[in-house]
Amino acid sequence: MSSRETTASKWLSGANALLGLWLFLVPTFVWGVSGANYWNDLLIGAAIAILGAYGFYAATDEGVVPRWSSGLNALLGLWTIAAAFVWTLAGVAFWNAVVVGVLVAAFGGYNAYAGTKATEETTAPTA
Repeated sequence: MSSRETTASKWLSGANALLGLWLFLVPTFVWGVSGANYWNDLLIGAAIAILGAYGFYAATDEGVVPRWSSGLNALLGLWTIAAAFVWTLAGVAFWNAVVVGVLVAAFGGYNAYAGTKATEETTAPTA
């Protein structure tokens, strides 16, 4: 994995950590979302933030973001999109969930792909 790809993966993981914090704090404590969506935002936001922070740390320390954490973040992003429809959100809470979910899924998916590519490069036989 090139230095440029490692840097991009590191910052995308950091962005996911911030998006997770956003999902954890803003809908719950600023907009006053309640019910099942309250718990969903707390739990999923915390998980996204933790996985993103771990990915950032791993990229800084080991030079590559783990595929499993990035893939899990991508799935959590997809769930965040689906949750907007499952909990029948409306207005700003709906669009917040959709936009955050799309970004988390895209960033996590890219990092999972980049991690797979890096693994293939390091395990490829040399001629």
